[in-house]
Amino acid sequence: MFLITAQFHYYQSLIKFLRNSCTIYRLTSYFDKFFVFYDKQFGFRPKHSTSHALILLTDKIKEAIDKGFHCCGIFLDLCKAFDTVDHVIFLEKLEYYGIRGTTLKWFSSYLTDRRQYVSVCDADSNFLPITFGCHKVLSLASYCFSYK
Repeated sequence: MFLITAQFHYYQSLIKFLRNSCTIYRLTSYFDKFFVFYDKQFGFRPKHSTSHALILLTDKIKEAIDKGFHCCGIFLDLCKAFDTVDHVIFLEKLEYYGIRGTTLKWFSSYLTDRRQYVSVCDADSNFLPITFGCHKVLSLASYCFSYK
């Protein structure tokens, strides 16, 4: 019985991975085709590595120093920002950029009516609705802020 359960979870994980990969590929292809991505968005995009961002930054710093300006950098880690994305606003933004019909309904059905609870040792909290955050299961967190 354990072997069957382990195989089921393996195949279930594989199917989720393939679904997520296809979704991300189709979404980014669409956004690239219709110029939805911000041109200075380097991470999470094919042919736009963070190395390009570093080159651009060092060029800007060099240019400013050559002109006699002082330079200052402020670097922020926005990883937790993905936990604050409102589902309704996110779906409206997808629709604004042309994601409609069945595809928008698919995203909506995934994001709506989700609940979570916390379990510590033998104590479980009540189930509460999830209305914020891009769930990592869809791997959309990296794309929530990647377009204009």
